[in-house]
Amino acid sequence: LKMGGNIPIHVPPDPVNNPNGQDSLNGLTCNTRDGNYAIGFTKLPVGGGDYQTYAMVFDRTASWNSGEIPMSAPSWSASIMPAYNPITNTYFYAYGTTSCMGREVSPASAPLGVAETLNAGGVRFPALAVRPNDGRFLLAKAGDNGSYTLQLFSVGVDTTPPGAVAAFSATPGSMVNLLNWTNPSDIDFTGTVIRYRTDGQFPADVNDGQWLVDQPGAAGSNGAFVHEVQDSRVTYHYAAFAHDAAPNYAAGVHTSASPYAAGDFDFDDDVDQVDFGHQQMCFTATFSPIGAGCEDADLDHDFDVDEGDVTIFQACMRGAGAMPGC
Repeated sequence: LKMGGNIPIHVPPDPVNNPNGQDSLNGLTCNTRDGNYAIGFTKLPVGGGDYQTYAMVFDRTASWNSGEIPMSAPSWSASIMPAYNPITNTYFYAYGTTSCMGREVSPASAPLGVAETLNAGGVRFPALAVRPNDGRFLLAKAGDNGSYTLQLFSVGVDTTPPGAVAAFSATPGSMVNLLNWTNPSDIDFTGTVIRYRTDGQFPADVNDGQWLVDQPGAAGSNGAFVHEVQDSRVTYHYAAFAHDAAPNYAAGVHTSASPYAAGDFDFDDDVDQVDFGHQQMCFTATFSPIGAGCEDADLDHDFDVDEGDVTIFQACMRGAGAMPGC
């Protein structure tokens, strides 16, 4: 079969029939992590009686992963609606009995916890949606009296952190360290916290050391930050902690760097006449624009290279092969 031009439709070779009573399919959703699907349906139990709601999970080839999961005791029930929560990596079912009920189901087709009342009062046909950025659900239900109810709620507590950042590096510059990393690809990743220490130790956790930045980012994106330091004579030990919205923090990833002194424009660990020649070439009047390639000569970061920058340079200059004075 094909629809819409060239869209292939997969049809199982044989229909999947359930011999145990009359079925009514109510809802279908897809797991964005493993590609499996979940359905919700109601049916009459074997031997008759009231309708009962069920959940079932099957894989992307349309083969059943498990048997039926009863979601309620036999009683009047109009429908059952599943939704996949990418934050908790679970399915959640809302279904109607004398009240609107809800229950989580794992990707392994096991019910989690107990059924909970979402909204009291008779209900026909609940509808359910989830926001992928924070895992909050929106429930819409039609009551027996013809009224509609909307309800926002959260289910479960996310305790799983995203993966750690990758390729975390620190490149020294003149009184700066340039930090670069790659954020994890987890769908619930929201940002990266960076902390540092200068006593020879890396921060042990997200509360240790000095706070530098909590930089938001998209999953799988590249991150970068310029750390402007106060002392070039120490080594800065960094730890980067990826996190989600909860927040849950991934294990820290480490890097370190020792910045060059102000005025050490050629990065040879001294401030000498060669460096002074670079600053002279870049010298401007106060409030005049800086020329291309001279950004590093603006030592006081006021967007010009004037007497103030020369004063800072002179305090650092000690000559070739000598330790800088700043």
